[in-house]
Amino acid sequence: MTFFFPTHITGAASTQIKTGAGELHSIVINKADAHTITLYDGTNATTGTVIAVLPASAVVGTYLYDVTFSFGLLVVTQASFAGDVTVCSR
Repeated sequence: MTFFFPTHITGAASTQIKTGAGELHSIVINKADAHTITLYDGTNATTGTVIAVLPASAVVGTYLYDVTFSFGLLVVTQASFAGDVTVCSR
């Protein structure tokens, strides 16, 4: 059985979910917001590789990715982000 670990994000921030290699399973939008959410393979938004960008006002729901990352998983929510997301990874 495979287990993924949830990380809950509710504000504007750069959230380092994991360093090193891992797997991004899904992102759950619990509450929509008018700002984008960007996920990076790395530990720095300026040097990391973009994995995905969820658009502003992405609808509530689960977005499956099931992709690997090599250097880390960094999630950046824009300034004034007032949404609610859960990132499931390992």
